[in-house]
Amino acid sequence: MTTWLFRRACADDARAVSDIYRESWPTSVRHVAPGAVIDALLRERSTRFWLESIEEIGSGFQLALDGSRLVAFCGWMFQGLRAGELKWLFVVPDSQRAGVGGALHDHAMHAMSQAGIADACLWAVPRNGAAERFYCHKGWRATEELIFVPTHAGEFPLRKWVCSLPVGG
Repeated sequence: MTTWLFRRACADDARAVSDIYRESWPTSVRHVAPGAVIDALLRERSTRFWLESIEEIGSGFQLALDGSRLVAFCGWMFQGLRAGELKWLFVVPDSQRAGVGGALHDHAMHAMSQAGIADACLWAVPRNGAAERFYCHKGWRATEELIFVPTHAGEFPLRKWVCSLPVGG
């Protein structure tokens, strides 16, 4: 079994995080958004976007390394006194289904629980079967709530998922 190293992201990681996002995200959304919308969002979520996210999220922005290679990242943040949001969870395609996403997810959920978060949410692209099975397996429940993320080329949908955490667990 592979063991991954988790560490906090820093400003120097923004380019690598951007590369992981650009490599992994489009494959999960092609079925719900036209190519122009996907391309627009990829341009908008540049290295600068990820640098700002790393700075905003701080210790909640975590990386997973397989040896010295960055293979996944996630970010979580508070959304109230006892509420949090899992903002990001992306894995490079050649490391998907190897357990790193699940391990990083569990690492983030434990950190949220330790921080006193009792209820968490995330927003995921609807009709992404692999992601939906993953989230269900991890204890998340899909809601009917949708938002639409605007880009200069159109918009795409995200569905809200919720999960309860054992506080201090």
